Amino acid sequence: MKKIYCILFLAFSVFPFLTLLSSCNSSTDSSVMVLDVDPAAADELDLSGHASVELQGGAGKIGYIQNAVVTDDEVFIRSGGFLHEYGADGSYRRQIGNKGRALGEYIECSFFTFRNDTLFLYDFNGGKIMAYGRSGNFLSSYQAPSSVRLDSFLPFDGQWIGRCVFLGTYNGNPPALGLYDNGFNFVSHLEGVTLSSSYGVAGNIAEGRTGSVLFWHCFHDRIFRISRDAGCSPAYEISFGKYSFPSPEPSEDYDYGILMSFRDEDWCASHAGCVENVVEDDRYLSFTYRFNGDVFIFRYDTLKDMPVVNSRISVPGGYRLSRVVLPENGKACCFMESEDCIRMVTVKL
Repeated sequence: MKKIYCILFLAFSVFPFLTLLSSCNSSTDSSVMVLDVDPAAADELDLSGHASVELQGGAGKIGYIQNAVVTDDEVFIRSGGFLHEYGADGSYRRQIGNKGRALGEYIECSFFTFRNDTLFLYDFNGGKIMAYGRSGNFLSSYQAPSSVRLDSFLPFDGQWIGRCVFLGTYNGNPPALGLYDNGFNFVSHLEGVTLSSSYGVAGNIAEGRTGSVLFWHCFHDRIFRISRDAGCSPAYEISFGKYSFPSPEPSEDYDYGILMSFRDEDWCASHAGCVENVVEDDRYLSFTYRFNGDVFIFRYDTLKDMPVVNSRISVPGGYRLSRVVLPENGKACCFMESEDCIRMVTVKL
């Protein structure tokens, strides 16, 4: 059952990102920090030994957690096309917006992010982006760009940077990322960052230090930094040693082949990767990865050039790990699901 759940988890969380990056200057230089990760040397992070809160309404209100944002006081969860807000104590506060086609309503919450105290909710199918106040009040609505559609976006240098989506054909390798103004009007493609896959969606993006954006592919071993001045360049190289995935091949079938390999228990027991939940601050780089059906947390001190956390997450009996979130406060928030409830466990890294 654990194996089946792991495959389903990967299918839901990774399938939107099945691409190959041709892109960004990939040459190795002294500015690239190499992180050696050994899953066999990881310690155990037993969630049963940490305090947790139960989310009010639990499994009856939210199902599969597609993604979440956790602050000191709030928990935002996207599930089933809705966006829910909880308090840090697990109390249910509100649903953000309503489903529909009228002003302030959405067909489905496809993505959400924050800029300062404003929440931006993206309705991909409805073709619009809506802004809400911190208390859930509707502020404004924007028409999503139609010429170069985006899949997700983050604040970048006073504007927005978004993952481009291409439906149909494109002459050459399509650009992976685009720049958009404050009204989400397309401005330009980010030069040097392209796709070489027919899947048509770029890799992952996350906010990096000093206003930069991190860009990576969960099956590959590089994390790139994007900044206004320096463009796109490699920042980190992750090596799992003998457990590393096979080197990417110049084929659009590479990612699909890796995903299908997770059906093989022997393959899972000898390969580590699937880097997700990348978080960077002025000192640390943190992320999750997978090995042998389990989720691990890795945290690296970039000033001392050494790992400080490498832990395999284990959950109490009767629960399964639903989602891991790494807020920018040196903590890990792990959501555990049972047949009756969903609990959030917060662990200081």
